[in-house]
Amino acid sequence: MYSTIDLLHVLWLCTIVVGGATNAPTAQVKNGTYTGRYSAEYNQDFFLGMPYARPPIGDLRFRQAQSLNDTWEGTREAWTYSPLCVGYGLDQTFYNQSEDCLTLNVVRPSGYTEQPLPVGLWIHGGGYTNGGGGDQRYNLSFIVDQSVKIGKPFIGVSINYRLHAWGFLNSNELASEGLTNTGLRDQRLAMHWVQENIAAFGGDNTKVTIFGESAGAASVGLHLTAYAGRNDSLFRAAILQSGNPIFYGAQNGPDSFQSQFNEIVANTGCNSTSDPVQGMRHVPFEQLNATLGALYLAYGNLSPVIDGDIVQTYGSVHLRRGEFLRVPIIVGANSDEGASLGPQGINNTADFKATLASLPAPFQDQILQAYPDDLSVNVVASLGQQRPGPPYGAQFRRSASPDILPFEGMPEGHFELATLMSGSWASFISDLDPNAWEGRPGNVSAWLEYSVDNPNNFVFDANVTSHTEVDDFREEGIELINRNALDVYSR
Repeated sequence: MYSTIDLLHVLWLCTIVVGGATNAPTAQVKNGTYTGRYSAEYNQDFFLGMPYARPPIGDLRFRQAQSLNDTWEGTREAWTYSPLCVGYGLDQTFYNQSEDCLTLNVVRPSGYTEQPLPVGLWIHGGGYTNGGGGDQRYNLSFIVDQSVKIGKPFIGVSINYRLHAWGFLNSNELASEGLTNTGLRDQRLAMHWVQENIAAFGGDNTKVTIFGESAGAASVGLHLTAYAGRNDSLFRAAILQSGNPIFYGAQNGPDSFQSQFNEIVANTGCNSTSDPVQGMRHVPFEQLNATLGALYLAYGNLSPVIDGDIVQTYGSVHLRRGEFLRVPIIVGANSDEGASLGPQGINNTADFKATLASLPAPFQDQILQAYPDDLSVNVVASLGQQRPGPPYGAQFRRSASPDILPFEGMPEGHFELATLMSGSWASFISDLDPNAWEGRPGNVSAWLEYSVDNPNNFVFDANVTSHTEVDDFREEGIELINRNALDVYSR
């Protein structure tokens, strides 16, 4: 959703190099036995491309993902990533894609057998339109390796889920059959698979932390409020990087996309059938993909909608009602990252007023009072940061870069910051404390738990020593926008 950022690549990107099948690791899950691969470079075992659901093809297209119903004798190889789910955008450029994509990957430190390890389940971002668990920028090898180095080893899991219209197509017809937000439900089924099977890989299913970035973080937020905060015991903690259950734009119901749905039905020739959804299940993939690709170019991203079920109402309403899971969380944003989502070319007060024209007049005045002439200070990254649990506040301060591989000439401070962040994440996943880990720099202050009485953020900064600071930036303005999130912004 955001520009490629250099620190993210330092923090995550590692090329996976694996050996052959000699002494290959195995894991016996509920349905059968998998053979993985051992990486001597990281001393890790990889189990890649394992299905967690039946392929959502044919009659299962546009349906809720179905649990696996087959077993097998012998072993199956889990040596390579599956294709990414079909999507549209830059992140899909270098990867194979397929409808048959509901798989996950397990990366574990090799040789830990004395006790089950905590689990970190990564949900990728990409605006619900592109990305995947096989994206090499986020293959989990680095952070799992760091977890071993700091004495807090954990097992990493990454998942695919259906994207854009393949996973977030909505209409009255689909809603009447309970077929809304299927991509979000894919994520939830993957969590159930982890609960049932992670012990086979040496994991502890009572110590799962879900974490994600951008749309992945928004998904994490939606799982915190799913079914009005129903506790299905799928995870014990969460990390939200640049996202939360309050969307940056308006959140709508299934009928908000009805006209586009009708357009898809017409363009695929399914408008003459009594059941257009069933008709689209039998449209050849190439034809449907071309239609949905054109839809993306015309209308942009799709995202979860309020369906009265898994997403029962607006995120702000869930938080206000206390309808969320009480679990420890880390939630944060990058400095000024929201600027890319806001209006451009604001150079004076008149420009600022023009962007408010669609808002109710009294609210315009309140905004102008809360945000006077100092337009050099960008607040967008802080908007909507209501916190659904007792989190550690976080901000990530580093510069953006358009490079795909921005390593050359990178300051040493960025590598040090990557180590600090990954160590904090791994420690939190391990025992819910981001502070107590081997090798944490002694000159860095402790990351304090956030509370109403002690509202402190922890600032990760590549240019100065990372530190805590009081969370009072633009307090009046942020409170104003959060207070009006529902009535004015429909979120």
